[in-house]
Amino acid sequence: MKFSKILFPMNISQFGGEYLKEVLLFVEQAEAELHILHVSELPPLIPLHEPLTTIEKFSDNISSELLQEKIETEYPPIKEYSYKKTYATRFGDVSSEVSEYCDDLNIDLIITLHHTHNSLYEFLFHSTDERIIEKVNKPVLVLPMPLP
Repeated sequence: MKFSKILFPMNISQFGGEYLKEVLLFVEQAEAELHILHVSELPPLIPLHEPLTTIEKFSDNISSELLQEKIETEYPPIKEYSYKKTYATRFGDVSSEVSEYCDDLNIDLIITLHHTHNSLYEFLFHSTDERIIEKVNKPVLVLPMPLP
């Protein structure tokens, strides 16, 4: 199966270049476009009287630029990636936003990382990768988080 658009949803607050290294190796072998999506479950700090288009512009323009700057600072080799890269941010439930992004941009594959948690956390909550798998109608490749 040929993948032309691959999505890597991530949490920028937990980002480290070692995470992106494995993803980039896979995406380069597929010769695919790389889409990096950060989803914040907290809304942007914009006054409630502002129109929705202002919120959309804030999340699409400013946050995407900051996301790109953070990633390129933490992991400089991504600048050398020769295929198309897209950086995007969204606000809301992670699995819903990933699913919507995939539908909007015809994403072929999602690559996500599996975070291990303690037993109590895993009992009470589904991990993000599990919620994504349950929500999307696309293939999902789950990679273990690299050890520090």
